[in-house]
Amino acid sequence: MDDFKKGEYISYDRAGICRITDILERDLGAGQRAYYALNAVSDPRLQIYVPVGSPLAQKNMRHIPDAAAINAAIDDAEQGCVWIEDPKERAGKWSAVISEGDRLEILRVFKQLATYRQSLSAEKKKLYVSDARLLSDAETIITEEFGFSLGIPASQVIPYILRRLGKET
Repeated sequence: MDDFKKGEYISYDRAGICRITDILERDLGAGQRAYYALNAVSDPRLQIYVPVGSPLAQKNMRHIPDAAAINAAIDDAEQGCVWIEDPKERAGKWSAVISEGDRLEILRVFKQLATYRQSLSAEKKKLYVSDARLLSDAETIITEEFGFSLGIPASQVIPYILRRLGKET
């Protein structure tokens, strides 16, 4: 069941943060039905119509966590998400985590990969391409959504998380 409301900010697939500007009846080729009208925050000219109640809406539209939920997620990031040694298995499992969209789990993946990148850097090594892609995807989701909810620039989200974890360098 969809529980999105007009005026609400949500995360929509690759468009990022969007505002639901309207819920309206339209015939866009599949008969008359209700649609969410979304405008991307990064480009208000971009308007997206998503059918209400469709699998597309359920898969790609997500509520944005509020500041309290974000801080709780950061505080809980130390738990869970065990390191997976095999790079192919790690890529498969963690790609699924990012696709599923659970922000706490994405934060945990980010933390694991960022820690791994730091340890490799000390050895003058680099991440596998698949790990670098996962880290970039996780960071994009975290910085955009967390920054929006916390009211801070995306560039300040990672330092904010590190301070909260007591790991500021």
